[in-house]
Amino acid sequence: MNIKHYLLLSTAFCTLNVMAQKPKMEQKKPTSTKPPIDKSTMDFGVKPTEDFYRYANGTWLKENPVPSTESRWGNFNLVAERNNLVLRNTLENLAKTPQVPNSIEDKIATFYKLYVDTNKRKSDGVTRTDYYLGRIAAISNTNEMFELIAEMHSKGFSGLFRFGVSQDAKNSQVYIPQLSQGGLGLPDKDFYFKTDEKSTKIRNEYLVYIGKIFKVYGKDEAM
Repeated sequence: MNIKHYLLLSTAFCTLNVMAQKPKMEQKKPTSTKPPIDKSTMDFGVKPTEDFYRYANGTWLKENPVPSTESRWGNFNLVAERNNLVLRNTLENLAKTPQVPNSIEDKIATFYKLYVDTNKRKSDGVTRTDYYLGRIAAISNTNEMFELIAEMHSKGFSGLFRFGVSQDAKNSQVYIPQLSQGGLGLPDKDFYFKTDEKSTKIRNEYLVYIGKIFKVYGKDEAM
């Protein structure tokens, strides 16, 4: 797959990255009266010297099986699901209520309405990406490629690399700009190199999926 094909995929898989710089937080004394360890999630029927993981989490694991739609499940997933529900309710309430024209609330409501309007999305198809597909096809040198990547990043496309703001790994009290490698459609390199049956099946199905993406964009599936 050459660079033009990769950029085409980046366009197809584009996501909006919202970055926010947060000020350094002052350390505060904990005010919670809850015990630091939730013993209700532990399994005291397991000896910690034999399987400490199940000793510490066994009851939680029994009461929270991995849903069939997920590859993993934990407390962070539960928090994310709750946050998604809160966000959805907030967006739906904004969309139902008349907003001041051109206000932040109005823009958010408009964006959400466009997103959930599946009929319009189906009728539009991939025509809204024609501009970038044309730019990709017209690349003739390295400088033009870099210019396009810069433009894509300014619009929220994470081509070739990712840039964002998140907590400092060495100091969780501050947020810092972070640059990371991009370009993998599967989670990590093991998905591309492991030869066991499950990995091979995932990789083959991923190739079929990429072929379908190319087909949607009017390209040869064999690319």
